[in-house]
Amino acid sequence: MPKTKPLIRDEKAERAETRRKLIQSKMGARDIRSRVELSRRIGISETTLRGKLRLGCWTADDLAKMDKVLRFTSEELAAIVRGCG
Repeated sequence: MPKTKPLIRDEKAERAETRRKLIQSKMGARDIRSRVELSRRIGISETTLRGKLRLGCWTADDLAKMDKVLRFTSEELAAIVRGCG
């Protein structure tokens, strides 16, 4: 039987997916090849980074550290922040 989409949209999961794709895109643009490298550069464990990418909520301190490495535009940063909580 083919896999089908659920009838009810999971907006929280959709926002987390959008953030994850944006971060992965910036990683590619900044020549950061893995989550391990990104986690090392922003000073958090890989496990913590993996969880934050999956769940989608970041602290202001995490975002500041990640912004120093990935250099988000104001629109990109706003897209990451929207929906946390």
